[in-house]
Amino acid sequence: AFGQQDPLVAYKREAHEMYGMLVHEIQRLVVSQIYHVEMVQKPAPQPKNLQARHDSMQPQTLGGGTNGKAAPVRAVKTPGRNDPCWCGSGKKYKHCHMKSDQQGITSPGQMAAQSPSGDGAQKPGAHTKKSRRKQRQRH
Repeated sequence: AFGQQDPLVAYKREAHEMYGMLVHEIQRLVVSQIYHVEMVQKPAPQPKNLQARHDSMQPQTLGGGTNGKAAPVRAVKTPGRNDPCWCGSGKKYKHCHMKSDQQGITSPGQMAAQSPSGDGAQKPGAHTKKSRRKQRQRH
């Protein structure tokens, strides 16, 4: 031991002092950056391909029925084999309406057109998993 000091204790003391200086320097930098902020205003970005239109410049439609707006086209999407059936029965599509849809007897858009809310409400007499369990328990 040099100078009657344990080298490990001297090393720990020096490391502690260096750590204290590091913390103090970080605090000083944070405070100086917080209090020396400059506000920079960026100009608003200009939209590209901007065209000005006025109502009087639009062509008049014949009959005035649709005001020149086309009705959106909604594609009827058929569910996958293992998805829940569109009728709301709770069954898989492959066990419920897949065969009749393929034959053209029914279609997923047919039920949405019948229901006023378009949510595909459950058919009368269709069974859900809960109702089938209850029926099994009764028998």
